[in-house]
Amino acid sequence: MKPIINRPPKLALVLLDKLLPTSVNDDISGDLIEEFHQSSETLFTRQYTFWLHTLSTCWRYNMNSKTAASFGLASISAGIFYALVVAITFLSNAEPTQVFDHAYWTNGSIHLFFFEAEFWQFFGKLGQAETSLNLFLNMPAILWLILSCTLLFCLDKKYQLSLRSFAITALTLISLPYIWGVAYFNLFEVPLKECGPIIAFMWISILMLILSFGLA
Repeated sequence: MKPIINRPPKLALVLLDKLLPTSVNDDISGDLIEEFHQSSETLFTRQYTFWLHTLSTCWRYNMNSKTAASFGLASISAGIFYALVVAITFLSNAEPTQVFDHAYWTNGSIHLFFFEAEFWQFFGKLGQAETSLNLFLNMPAILWLILSCTLLFCLDKKYQLSLRSFAITALTLISLPYIWGVAYFNLFEVPLKECGPIIAFMWISILMLILSFGLA
């Protein structure tokens, strides 16, 4: 039988060492370790308490407004990215009569698709669907990706954009293909069979840009 190791969780100690400022690292870590050894609770309870104090302390010292904003933007971007992956995969596997009889495909209100029950039900079936990388490749979207990334890089290099300015610029570049598509559908009468390339550009541009800007 292996002996019980009566010491704080090793990973928690690593987090304290890496995430706390050097000026307070030794004092805070020492206090938490001392509290761990002096406690009369069970080993499990002491380890749980040590983890709780570690996470709350690291959060307090690292989660400033800039970090919180970055985390929020990253979470929203990840949600939109996943939703578009599901939507594109769903449309590539769906029967034409299953979804394409709605008017929003030709009037520019394609965001209504994301309120369809079929779309949400497909989340659980995503792993069983047939998909291909080619579904997510679109030449106009690739060109827009290159142009947008180049423009944002040049603006950031020249003006040293703040997080807020960077986010606003990135959001504008992400939104423009969708805005263009909505305007096109409202200005011109587009047959259903010609909607695919336009919608592909609108959605895949967002998909590519969110991924690229999220990693920037």
